[in-house]
Amino acid sequence: MQPPSDANTTGCEDESELLQAIFQVKWRFRVLRELAKAPMRLSRLRRAIPECSKKVLIDTLHSLESLSLIAGLTTQQR
Repeated sequence: MQPPSDANTTGCEDESELLQAIFQVKWRFRVLRELAKAPMRLSRLRRAIPECSKKVLIDTLHSLESLSLIAGLTTQQR
């Protein structure tokens, strides 16, 4: 997962709404913090945040993707 190419497509009206969207869900900030260190696959992210269940982590990633804060979740290259 990595930052999207156009970070201005979050659907939030201003920065305060974006911050509220990030912090209103328990794991969003922690996931963003880990991904800011380096792009990583789900398994590495799970090892970085072991107290977060796989389901919650995947749901959090999907929500961050819908806010256009990360990209690459649904596209996998083989």
